Amino acid sequence: MSGTDNLSGQHNDASAELRINGRFQVLRETSLPPIGGAAAFVATDPLAPGMGYAALAPDDVSARLEQYEAFRHPALMPVLAHDRLEGAPWILTLRPSGPSLASLSGPWRESQIVNSVIRPVASILMQAQQLGLTLRNLRPDNLYPGVIAQEVLVGPLGITPPAFLQPLVFESLSSAVCSPAARGYGSIVDDVFSLGVVILTLCLGKAPLEGLSDEDILRRRFELGTPQAYLRDQPVPAGLVSLLQAMLSDDPSQRPAPVDLVNMETSKLFSVRREKFTRQALPVGPYMVRSRRALAWAATRRPEEFVDLLRCRQVDAWLKKDLHESALSEDIAAAGIELVRTGGVDTDGGALRRIVHTLDADAPLYGGGQWFWPEALPTMLALEAAGRNPAASKGSCMAIATQVLASETDYVSWAGLLGSQLRQLGQEARRTGQKGAARIRRLIYDGNIWQRCLSPLCLSRRLVVASEALKALDASMAGRDVPAATAVRSGLIDEQMRAFLESHAVRMGFHPRSALTTGEMPLWLQDFALLAWLQHRSADSPPLPGLAAVTFPLLNGELKIWQARSERERRATELRKASEGGILHEMLDLVVNTIALRQDRIAGQTAQHEFEAIESQLLHQKTFMPNVDADTRRLAAFVTMSSGIGLSIVSCVYEMLH
Repeated sequence: MSGTDNLSGQHNDASAELRINGRFQVLRETSLPPIGGAAAFVATDPLAPGMGYAALAPDDVSARLEQYEAFRHPALMPVLAHDRLEGAPWILTLRPSGPSLASLSGPWRESQIVNSVIRPVASILMQAQQLGLTLRNLRPDNLYPGVIAQEVLVGPLGITPPAFLQPLVFESLSSAVCSPAARGYGSIVDDVFSLGVVILTLCLGKAPLEGLSDEDILRRRFELGTPQAYLRDQPVPAGLVSLLQAMLSDDPSQRPAPVDLVNMETSKLFSVRREKFTRQALPVGPYMVRSRRALAWAATRRPEEFVDLLRCRQVDAWLKKDLHESALSEDIAAAGIELVRTGGVDTDGGALRRIVHTLDADAPLYGGGQWFWPEALPTMLALEAAGRNPAASKGSCMAIATQVLASETDYVSWAGLLGSQLRQLGQEARRTGQKGAARIRRLIYDGNIWQRCLSPLCLSRRLVVASEALKALDASMAGRDVPAATAVRSGLIDEQMRAFLESHAVRMGFHPRSALTTGEMPLWLQDFALLAWLQHRSADSPPLPGLAAVTFPLLNGELKIWQARSERERRATELRKASEGGILHEMLDLVVNTIALRQDRIAGQTAQHEFEAIESQLLHQKTFMPNVDADTRRLAAFVTMSSGIGLSIVSCVYEMLH
């Protein structure tokens, strides 16, 4: 999982002092064997020099870390403190007093197992059940010798994705069929099963079915049932046989509750209702199916052969005649009609998924060629992006998430854990306010504040702090020249960086998609606005000259939207000053200031209207004045002539009278 090599990629010198919560010093030059799958280092407390502490540097932290930190039990290595140092998570716990149980050889005695393992671990499980938590980390290499009455200590919780490091043999069938990333938190009965396998391992001195491949282990467990596959012909103490048969049952309802194990005595008997197996097997490809649970698994392994059997009505006939499941037979026959009607193998559609769910309601969801629990989809997506989910081909988890969310209405009526997880996943997706691939990427970060940024710039440094991601981005931009065409097409940051920063911005009260007029802004400017807001709101974010220098030419080009030449020149001058200082929000305000821009547009429109009015008036005068002059001349000539005639008449009359 995590290792010291991972930390070498960090930009800070290993000699730089790290103190968890300002108190516990991390000695990065003194490493310890990994604890719980995380890289471990010696930590010291100046106030208690004699205490043995370990500082853990996990790659992928559980979203429930705070809940696990509050969980205390004498048989549990506690999460004493956590901190974000250099932008990465660090966890403080106690240093184990010795190597894990995986290094101890030889079978244990029955009384030793009951007193040192079953009782203390069952007590942890009982307390976890009351808190609504699960452990999902019970395996020999995560159990350590304790100091109280020789009881074992369980490794710290929350430092890996749930059940991610569990070997398949330690997982119940509902989890074992999934890839490690797809197992989810499960329920307390999954921890009871894992404890049962730990007990069996201590009895045998080795893990059951050792040497077989995961595929062969699954095949044997489905064909025989897990208790039979694990316990047959094994030298298990007689007093533990009935206990292990109950704990290893493939039916979760048959496993004992933690309260039944807390007061466990040697040779205590447990009764188990055996799973129904048929005498006559139903061959599905190479698999010999004898139970409904095995039929569900074989159907996903050999869908073509399974569809052929459905078409020939052999499946429902076998269920009715050999398994004596008449109602189930009718349900499968009806569901099979829909699958057969497609004329092919609908492995990614809902028909096969519904048939599998009908056969085994305790099974996880099947789609895209793999089993998974819906609550684990964010983890699957994260580990796929980090290249740590070998069970999934590139892009397959994204396709699965897209298909599941698109078919959300199909699961409204589904009951149980699977139905509730599907509905919860749909709610989380809608809460992002986005669509398509961006919505799915946000699922990685929105539900887990400890999810490291999966951008290639941040991945090796385990960055979970937005301001540190900004620093890494700024350092990568130094001296670079981003062509305008590239920025317009793909933005300033990669998709994982964008999802990580958007998720952190939303937690801080800023909703990028609703706060910005994204329809009018190019993608690169949306990215810049997000970066500027985060820099402004992060108290520990320094100037970002690299980002400022790269975006200055792009922002300067955006000033053309300002109509007043003097205003453009003034803003260009101030933009250059802000760029030199690396203050992004000042640069953004000079370019995208809605109030000032509106005033500029109003002033421009007013000036334009005045100009048009003057121009219209001048044009009117140019065409009207020549007509006025001609009329005036004619009127003047008429008045002159009339006046002359009048004077002549008056003169003549005057002469005649005198």
